[in-house]
Amino acid sequence: MYTFLLIFSACLGSFSSACIYRYIHNEDFITDRSRCPHCHHTLAWWHLFPIVSYMILRGKCYYCHKRISYVYPLNECLHMLLFVTIFAFTHDYPTSLLWGIYGSMCLNLSIIDGKTQLVPTSLLLILLIVIVSIHHPTMETISLACFTFSILCLLYLFNKHSMGFGDVLYITIHSLLLTPSKLCKAIFISCILAICFLLSKKRNQFAPIPFIPFLTIGFCILLMH
Repeated sequence: MYTFLLIFSACLGSFSSACIYRYIHNEDFITDRSRCPHCHHTLAWWHLFPIVSYMILRGKCYYCHKRISYVYPLNECLHMLLFVTIFAFTHDYPTSLLWGIYGSMCLNLSIIDGKTQLVPTSLLLILLIVIVSIHHPTMETISLACFTFSILCLLYLFNKHSMGFGDVLYITIHSLLLTPSKLCKAIFISCILAICFLLSKKRNQFAPIPFIPFLTIGFCILLMH
């Protein structure tokens, strides 16, 4: 089972890298085949083994011999580390799988938002299903989620510079997982981090910035407490 966890996490990391690349380049991540980002040649099945294929090919495309970004194996290793770390705390395979997928979805959403300032609804739906599986909602948590969604929608409608609608959905989904106090603390931490980012980059205060990466950090901090 431990070997399965490593293989699954590496494959999920490879799949998430493909999803991120295809979404950013406006490609279908379900039907499109994996291709070299340089020559666009369709990759063979043996080119797609996580980490192993990258090492065999020495980090280069089999066809055009151009360098393939190290981000791909790095993401696969990061997923393996994530799953193993979670298992070290939970000692339960089903729980480790769910929390690992949760972490993967949050990471993917953060990267995509950081690069495009867009939030894929398909990944939000997967995240919702995973969170519901981790923490079965009660009437109290559903009521909190509805209340959170209503307040954030009002904020979004009256001040669209504050956040995007994808941020509204991301926070609402997490309201099913966190208590009201932890949710507020996480949002507060995220806002502080976003302000620090704005000040460090000396950007226009009204210039849009990706907020989901900061929300993810805030949520993770509160989930570990």
